[in-house]
Amino acid sequence: MAAAEMDIWVPSEIQCVGIPAILEGKSVVLSSDSGSGRTLAYLFPLVQLLIQDEVFSSMKPKHPRAVVLCTTEELSDEGFRVAKLISDFARLKSARESSSDQSYLEELLNAPIGMLIGTPSEVLQQIEESIVTDNIKYLVLDEADAIFDHGFGPEISKIIKLLKNHISESNCQGLQIILVTSTMSKILGKSVIMERIEHDNAGKLAAMLLEMDQMEAFEIIEFPDALKKKMAEAIDFFTSGS
Repeated sequence: MAAAEMDIWVPSEIQCVGIPAILEGKSVVLSSDSGSGRTLAYLFPLVQLLIQDEVFSSMKPKHPRAVVLCTTEELSDEGFRVAKLISDFARLKSARESSSDQSYLEELLNAPIGMLIGTPSEVLQQIEESIVTDNIKYLVLDEADAIFDHGFGPEISKIIKLLKNHISESNCQGLQIILVTSTMSKILGKSVIMERIEHDNAGKLAAMLLEMDQMEAFEIIEFPDALKKKMAEAIDFFTSGS
């Protein structure tokens, strides 16, 4: 399977909580350390959702169904490479069960994966020049806690405005939004709440998932301090009940 090709045999904490939630269609914040498999925690389920969508609506060039915003071109290139690997494996596995036509299998490998991955500047430029946004169902902000520090605030605001306008003008169900962040301890710093939760649980918080509705997601994207507030409230609720 695709995971084995990437030497992944046991899912990480963030993958265990993130993959099922995304497959269920939930908008979420995924929080964990770098190197913990955060990218695969959203790419595995996102590719699966796109392939499920493809059964009902063929993927068309320049008609992405998912947009992934990254902080650098290097991360964008790596994200696309991994997404393509997962998509090709899943498509071929399904196709080989029903057909052995080599030309058909090659056509599948050359088909668009339905995902636009890039920095906010790159994505906005493509939207303004040629990309059609009517079919976008999924939005991911990788390193959501740091992406504004890279100076992408104006571009992100324009992208969100375009997507919100499309939602209001159409009968679509809205967006499934995934925000990927560092660990809460990095975002909240040495707060009393963080010290308490790490003391009570005898260790650092490895991964956390927060569910949110679309309105909350837009607020967190447009007002970065809203992310800290939501995380603090979640941890406060958790520690109060522990």
